[in-house]
Amino acid sequence: MTMAESFAHNLARHLGSDSSQPLHEQIALAFETAISEGRLNHGDRLPSQRTLASDLGVAIGTITKAVESLTFRGLVRAEVGRGTFIWRRIVASSPSAWPDDLSRNVPPPIFEVNELDNRVSEAVRQLASEGNGGYGEPSGMLHHRAAYADWIGRMGTVVDPSALMLTVNAQHAVDMAFSDIASETKVLAVDAATYPGALASARLRGFQLVPMATDEDGTRPDELLRAITVNGAGAYYSMPTAHSPLGVHMPLARREQIAEICRQHGMLVVEDDACVPLRKAGITSLKSLMPDNVFYVTSTAKSFSPLFTSGVTIPPRQRFKSTLGILVATVWSVAPLTSAIMARIFDERADVVFAERLRHRTAERLALAQDLLDLPASDDLSFHVWIPMPLVRAERMARRCLDNGIRITPPTATVVGPGDRAGVRLCLGAPPTLDRLKDALMRIAPFRHETPEAVV
Repeated sequence: MTMAESFAHNLARHLGSDSSQPLHEQIALAFETAISEGRLNHGDRLPSQRTLASDLGVAIGTITKAVESLTFRGLVRAEVGRGTFIWRRIVASSPSAWPDDLSRNVPPPIFEVNELDNRVSEAVRQLASEGNGGYGEPSGMLHHRAAYADWIGRMGTVVDPSALMLTVNAQHAVDMAFSDIASETKVLAVDAATYPGALASARLRGFQLVPMATDEDGTRPDELLRAITVNGAGAYYSMPTAHSPLGVHMPLARREQIAEICRQHGMLVVEDDACVPLRKAGITSLKSLMPDNVFYVTSTAKSFSPLFTSGVTIPPRQRFKSTLGILVATVWSVAPLTSAIMARIFDERADVVFAERLRHRTAERLALAQDLLDLPASDDLSFHVWIPMPLVRAERMARRCLDNGIRITPPTATVVGPGDRAGVRLCLGAPPTLDRLKDALMRIAPFRHETPEAVV
């Protein structure tokens, strides 16, 4: 008996003429009951809608509506070129049973137990003694901004504290930049595979996205010129250090080429430098090369830990006032506690120790992933690895990973345009231990080279 025929038998009690529910909802309810009772399991593929309609003796439009209802409830999932599958998420009873999360691009844990106790308590004490209870200027307290400016300067981008403002996080800073740029242009050049958070913000602000091909050094100069001269791009989003998802570090020569093009054409640039401690010595920021074109963005969440999430933006000098207006209109000012804690770390130069620890633990996790997944070795540091593959294969791998208790970045989240730069991003920082990461990677390894099933 086929799946649909067995449903035909079970539907007898649900399809009575006295039912107040539409026929497609009765069919959807029968599926939902079968899933909850375990007669249909996660990953089971449904017959084609035509087959279901024939076996159940209903119109194909009725089946289509039933499947749409099940999709809306999150009980089935359609995959392009493969079919429709039961999609039942198992609720875990404890954190240790939750899926290993390789979808969030965070740094590995670097803080030791009790290492921050004194700094946190001292930051609280200091804020409590401030006037207005720590409620300072919208751009952040001046002594906090001075500490951040000192840190950013030691990372290679010299800035006056009065030229920067503190934000909730890097995502907030990127969105503020896009909001300001939208008054000048609505055409944004981006790499064909790009950071999902930036894509979400750009689409929210109504930008037309122009995808650009990349190479081993990042954004190609000829592609940026094409985006400007052919597609009319007036702004460019760049992640030149530890690019997400590609993992590319743009070398100095390429940065200089990109900067020259942007200067010549008056391009506004959002430089997302959230992983600044991973940038190699001697490689300067785009902001340093063209200060009047760049909205510079960085983050303590990526540079140290999500425990102390805060962001920084340094707009072009002529756009500081308009960007500050956006900050005031959206959040007025950020909560000062994280800024106070980080300011103490910067003032004590403890960030130097933490950054070295971050680089060491990042390299350790990268080496493990490169070994277990048979990836090429690299001395460039990143919190993730990127495995390019066609979109259909990437979607299948994502589903296979989730079936085995591992959540990875949805492949479509990073793709702009037709998807020729699709692939799988595996974030290595979230698992709390190396052993937990190793276990997840060993379960992922067999899925790398699987080919899609034929659809019949």
